[in-house]
Amino acid sequence: MAQDTQVLIIGDYYDVPRQRLIDQYPCAIYEDAADPATLLAEIAPTCRAIASHAPVTAALMDALPHLGVIANFGVGYDLVDVAAADARGIKVTNTPDVLNDEVADLAVGLMLATCRRMIKADAYVRAGRWAAEGNMAFTQRVWGKRLGLLGMGRIGREIADRCAASAARARSHDATGAPDVFGEAARAAYERACVRGDQFSGGSTTLTKRSTQQCARGASRPWDLPLTRTVI
Repeated sequence: MAQDTQVLIIGDYYDVPRQRLIDQYPCAIYEDAADPATLLAEIAPTCRAIASHAPVTAALMDALPHLGVIANFGVGYDLVDVAAADARGIKVTNTPDVLNDEVADLAVGLMLATCRRMIKADAYVRAGRWAAEGNMAFTQRVWGKRLGLLGMGRIGREIADRCAASAARARSHDATGAPDVFGEAARAAYERACVRGDQFSGGSTTLTKRSTQQCARGASRPWDLPLTRTVI
């Protein structure tokens, strides 16, 4: 019964976690309601939690006056109006760390595939060009390359750990002030390169010409500058 609902499920959940919630708590599913406003009015007296994978606004919080927690199904919580929740004494939770390894694996895999041109090589073989034209041109190795990491959060550190196995020379910077795990010399080198107008090459980003000029004039710090294409 909607009147007994304790948890409101919002958003595109996977079947397994959604079913676990339904098995453990009296739940209502927002997207299943013919009239969402009517549903919110019915569950307002008893609903204590929102399990969300969609925007949660201040208006939605106001519609559920006994709401105590918003459990966001994801690492970030940008879809939740955190300031509004804090003002109403509502806790907001997320799921940090659960995808660190998966994202880092994919990032390193893409880097390897890019340097070794694996996608192009796969198409080359499937099109019969190997038999007709011979070997494809040599590609670049990853071993021993210089790796630049802008942002040394949970995922950045996992990427660095994986790249250490390939003897990659890594340098990092984090705009939030996290320590450079590869040495403070990286930041100074980054700034010197920016002032000279060099590219930050062999890493994760390239500075635009306009950005390097801005930095040379002292307009902004190098780690605040707009960045362009990936050059993994």
